[in-house]
Amino acid sequence: MAKILTLTMNPALDLTLQLGQLELGQVNRSNAMLTHAAGKGLNVAQVLADLGHELTVAGFLGIDNQQAFEALFERRHFVDEFVRVPGETRSNIKMAESSGRITDLNGPGPQVSEEAQQALFARVEQIAPGFDVVVVAGSLPRGVTPEWLQKLLLMLKGLGLKVALDSSGLALRAGLAAGPWLIKPNTEELADALDAPIISIAAQAEAAARLHAQGIEHVVISQGSEGVHWFSPSVALHSLPPKVTVAS
Repeated sequence: MAKILTLTMNPALDLTLQLGQLELGQVNRSNAMLTHAAGKGLNVAQVLADLGHELTVAGFLGIDNQQAFEALFERRHFVDEFVRVPGETRSNIKMAESSGRITDLNGPGPQVSEEAQQALFARVEQIAPGFDVVVVAGSLPRGVTPEWLQKLLLMLKGLGLKVALDSSGLALRAGLAAGPWLIKPNTEELADALDAPIISIAAQAEAAARLHAQGIEHVVISQGSEGVHWFSPSVALHSLPPKVTVAS
């Protein structure tokens, strides 16, 4: 069993609505509604907990609607190291139609002050040496720059920690420059970060070799229903998920 710290800078309350067909500009009625505390890092934490690992979770959390997250932490026995910030954690709305089409509306997240950023940085620097792996996942909230994320990753790397990064856009670009132990972009995110098309498996392998040269040991590239390619310096693996029927 490993001790793992996950960092979710921009968690979300996910509201999922199930309906027959979305009619734009009309009053729509849902068949079911589900609300749950989420965010990439928290989703990763739940899977790792199911696999038997010991989890501590951290990031920024709005104080006005923190109850759903605190209930999750208590239910899953997560150690809570989140820094509270004024306002609400963002809400993301998913509208799932019977056809399988899903429409996402993602909120922007709270404004995070420099004081809160300094508090989280100091807290992570203090507790991180006790962990086997640190996972940094998801987007950045307002006020948090890619440069701040890069500084955090470099600090963790300087402590000798294995750091796994799953982000996109400017945050991914900044993260790559820090040379984390593992990254997990999808093909579009990686192509954007490297300013190069990544269409074929050969192109993925070439991109992975380029990243290995930068000190990134593991490059995991997700492709939706086409599975995942995992490139390490010594081996390349392809995992293909089985076809499934969506139940709800």
